Amino acid sequence: MKNSLFGLMLLLMLVLISCSEKTDYGQPNVSMDSFENDFKKWWTYYHRDIDFSSDDFIALDVNNKVLKKGRFLQKLITGDYIPLKLENPSHTYYQLFKLPKSSRQVFGKVMANQAAISYEKFTMEGQDFPAFSFSDLNGQLYTNENTKGNILVFKTWFIGCQACVYEFPQLNNLVKKYKSQEDVLFISMAQDDSEALKLFLEKKPFRYAVIPKQTKFMNQVLNVREYPTHIIVDREGKIRKIVTSAHKMIAALEQIQ
Repeated sequence: MKNSLFGLMLLLMLVLISCSEKTDYGQPNVSMDSFENDFKKWWTYYHRDIDFSSDDFIALDVNNKVLKKGRFLQKLITGDYIPLKLENPSHTYYQLFKLPKSSRQVFGKVMANQAAISYEKFTMEGQDFPAFSFSDLNGQLYTNENTKGNILVFKTWFIGCQACVYEFPQLNNLVKKYKSQEDVLFISMAQDDSEALKLFLEKKPFRYAVIPKQTKFMNQVLNVREYPTHIIVDREGKIRKIVTSAHKMIAALEQIQ
């Protein structure tokens, strides 16, 4: 009887201890006060340390409660919060921090817009890639049917987009790397017409198939709002990843292989 009572008391103590413990995910790698309404400093931090396209980060609310990625982005869309990265050697944690009212007009609005774009991409991943049928500059036809069973790597761009063109050498090397894998197709959709593209590509070679005059498809069908945007479609025709830089796309492509 005494042993049973002692065991029950010990179990109760363990439960109480475990309930009172707070999980420490780490401290923010920067103080909110350090921005001091310096938008440029915050914008630099956001682009350097925060990556919503990653599938690896763990999202936390203001009380250290784990949130699903979609809910986390929805919170940011309100414009009431910004995310800070926590210092943790094991995992990537982003935590919500409440913005003071004085900062919401600038920081909050921009953060809400960025979160809305990220949320839209997040909801598109896993969906069927829209129906398409277009020909590249060499007359090669691409459709959902004749590309079925292949991995499709799309890039959206236009001649006047410096960031788009800057990626060409890196993407050309990628195409070369996958040259032996015939089931990986690299296709780019450009806003510009055929003649302008041909003249431009004589000076700036690009190994992707180039589809001219795709502004309507990119903006109205794919809802592209940032250039460049890269979209990876798997062998089943499902959108697997949408990102805005070559290095993020390359990392995602390697995981899909």
